[in-house]
Amino acid sequence: MRFFLTCLAADLRASLTEPGDILAQLGFFIMITALFVLAAGPESDRLALIGLAGLWMAALASMVPAFERLYEAEARSGWLDQLLVSPQPVWVFVLAKAAGYYISHAVPLLLASPLMMIWLTLPLALLPVVLASLGLGLAGLILLGALGAALTLGARRGAILAAILVLPLSVPLLIFGVLAGQAALSQAPVAPHLQLLAAAVLFLLVLMPLATGFALRTAAENG
Repeated sequence: MRFFLTCLAADLRASLTEPGDILAQLGFFIMITALFVLAAGPESDRLALIGLAGLWMAALASMVPAFERLYEAEARSGWLDQLLVSPQPVWVFVLAKAAGYYISHAVPLLLASPLMMIWLTLPLALLPVVLASLGLGLAGLILLGALGAALTLGARRGAILAAILVLPLSVPLLIFGVLAGQAALSQAPVAPHLQLLAAAVLFLLVLMPLATGFALRTAAENG
């Protein structure tokens, strides 16, 4: 637990010291949402119908580009190599990096979501469902992104490769999340969709840290 908290605190300090990535991602999220509104047209009924999908796509698209740099500082400094030969479990480090990324990158998007919902003419009564589904979905996306970053560590055009790996795997999260919001919009049961989304995230939480640790060891050996 101490190792997890140490890694988490170090990651958060690094994010606060250089907030440029966070601000760029938040601006990208807002820009994609604005472009979606312009492309869909001014009709409020149409925007309300497809606005949930637009919100989710903007969130996913703004999160993915920064995955390439998830382990960049540790790999460049040699700290990652030291970790891999130490007795500390690598999966704990992976979980700490994912948690730090969630706090520094996903939470700002969640805080901006109410304003984006107003822009997309979505009723604010949907806010609890949107925050719950988007919070779960972004957690799953980050776990996938941690694996994608490990698999592309040191590769040229790593951001493109990570996106190619992560985005197709994130489609179930997108589907369950949008369905939960649409169910709330039509006053249908929301719980089944949120339960499926939570089950998918729990599966990733169990599998991805171990798979990512193996991928980091393989990247270090091949590097």
